[in-house]
Amino acid sequence: MKGISIDYCYTDTSIASFGTALLLVGDKVIVNKVDALDKELGKENVTSFIEEINNKYKEGKILIIAEKSVLSIINKYTDAIFIS
Repeated sequence: MKGISIDYCYTDTSIASFGTALLLVGDKVIVNKVDALDKELGKENVTSFIEEINNKYKEGKILIIAEKSVLSIINKYTDAIFIS
């Protein structure tokens, strides 16, 4: 991750995801906790969130940290690379 520049960062609401994000981006990027990335809220919320950020950000690199089940939903809508 050292050589990768992140422009935006989103996590689910878990402390673990938020902590991981802080370790990866430090104070260089604002880490945004998003309810829509919580697996309990379902696939529809995740897909709506992804469509929203796809429309909002036409350029830049977005880091999303969430549970694996949520990332698998996101993977269907993006060409992102996931490291587990």
